[in-house]
Amino acid sequence: MASLYKRSNSKFWWLKFRNPETDAIEQISTGFNTGDARQYLKAVQMRNEYAVKETNSAKANALNPFSKWAPDYIKTTHANSPGTLKRYLSTWNLLAAYFSALKITAPAQVRRSHCLEYVTWRSDVRHLNNSQTEKGKHVGRNTIILELRVLHKIMQEAVNREFIIANPASRLGLKKDPSRVKDEISDEQFALIEDEVKRRLRTADTPKQKLVADYLFVSWEIARLQGIRLKETHIRLDRINFAHGSLPIKAKGNKFEDVPINPNLLPFLHQLKKDGRTYTYEMPKHPAQPWFKVFKRLRKHYLGFENISFHSTRVTAITRMERAGVPETVMMKAVTHASPTVHRVYRRIDPKELAPYWNALNVKKPGETSASKNPKHENQD
Repeated sequence: MASLYKRSNSKFWWLKFRNPETDAIEQISTGFNTGDARQYLKAVQMRNEYAVKETNSAKANALNPFSKWAPDYIKTTHANSPGTLKRYLSTWNLLAAYFSALKITAPAQVRRSHCLEYVTWRSDVRHLNNSQTEKGKHVGRNTIILELRVLHKIMQEAVNREFIIANPASRLGLKKDPSRVKDEISDEQFALIEDEVKRRLRTADTPKQKLVADYLFVSWEIARLQGIRLKETHIRLDRINFAHGSLPIKAKGNKFEDVPINPNLLPFLHQLKKDGRTYTYEMPKHPAQPWFKVFKRLRKHYLGFENISFHSTRVTAITRMERAGVPETVMMKAVTHASPTVHRVYRRIDPKELAPYWNALNVKKPGETSASKNPKHENQD
């Protein structure tokens, strides 16, 4: 896409564009002065004319179509992260469907307006699993913004390969919705969650139901005692260092970290290994779905579960460790937090904890007494 820029040794606006005839990137002086507002408008008009020529050029649009390089680029750059690779390819399939509806085949055709209009289009498409039905689950704004980041990454690669001059997906100015704050789990809520998990263990009949119930039970036991993420509870048992008391956790960034084991968790892990398991549990096809159903049922029958989810085990563990006086660096190691800023987001303050400190706010002015603050108690004679 044609763009204007300044040169330190020139008083004119310069134009950078792709020549539709040669497919070469060229730079020319516009002859319009950078210090004159009217001439700037003429420079912009000139840039727009060149941009139209680029867009309307059949040769430019036929060159470097997304289909010939974008999927391979994603596979190459995320080959070592299966989860990320799957998510990026799914996102690209959505983006490709959007571009197909607009008859866009190559980076040179994409405009900033297309990137912004994707928000509305994606909202109408709804959830990936129900994209063709009117009853599909609504997609959150934050999910759409994450998908546009994938588009930004792809379009930046198009810039790097000199397919286009500028990235139209840059600086879109889209603000994320605030994330829902997870509450700390109370002792009563812990008991209710455990009862629900055990109920599912008792009532499981089919092999699939038993697999899911076991997954719920094991992941819950590990997370409530260790404070780690759901995906991190899926642990290969022969990699646990029982002698040293450490867990090999695959944390963010696809890196393994040795995390100290909560001693109360050791007997449970020993039993799982004794049972002949390779991993702590067999991972269901859609691991988030069973826990979503558990908390949906709890919200239906009990008050106070509106902001409780599986991730609340992490909030609870961090909050209780801090109340117990565990140093921040030790806590961060235990729950695989790399940033103190992120770590502190998980701390919850109970109103009762502040009770001893409120009096510190009752600051009196110099010379002021309690009687002077309550004139109705003064002698009225």
